[in-house]
Amino acid sequence: MGGVVVGGGAVVTGRFWGIDGGQTGAAVRLDDDGLTALDCIEWRRQKNPPRLPIEPGDVVALEAAYVGENPDSALKLQLWRGILIGGLPEGVHLLQPLATAWRAKVLRRPRMRRELAKETAMSMAQRHAIGLPAEYEDHTAEAWLIARYAWGWARTHLKTR
Repeated sequence: MGGVVVGGGAVVTGRFWGIDGGQTGAAVRLDDDGLTALDCIEWRRQKNPPRLPIEPGDVVALEAAYVGENPDSALKLQLWRGILIGGLPEGVHLLQPLATAWRAKVLRRPRMRRELAKETAMSMAQRHAIGLPAEYEDHTAEAWLIARYAWGWARTHLKTR
């Protein structure tokens, strides 16, 4: 999957964001090592996205919206995502992977039930993540894994400084 540069080209900063978005979710920024969380922002029941310290040149992976059986929820999620994307600074490398795409790259297992995916994310983060809070929810674990997707994508497709 190709990335979109918001507002024109930019140098990659070596900052990699993963966002498990929605009215309840999390964002994690990884260091250049692909394991260490430098920022971890969690939110619950927020109508609009929180302000994230994303800068030009950052690689941002925002999980693509899942369209389930509830059209009202899908519309709310798309509005939330639109507000977040609209607020990104120019020069951000934006990726919008489907859950199956980032899971295939990071977990080597694209198809799994939602419950199993969340359990697997928690297990992986507990074993490998550095710098996450002592206690966190599955949104944070998934955001950490999505950030690893951004990190891996940048290593393959972009020249980082």
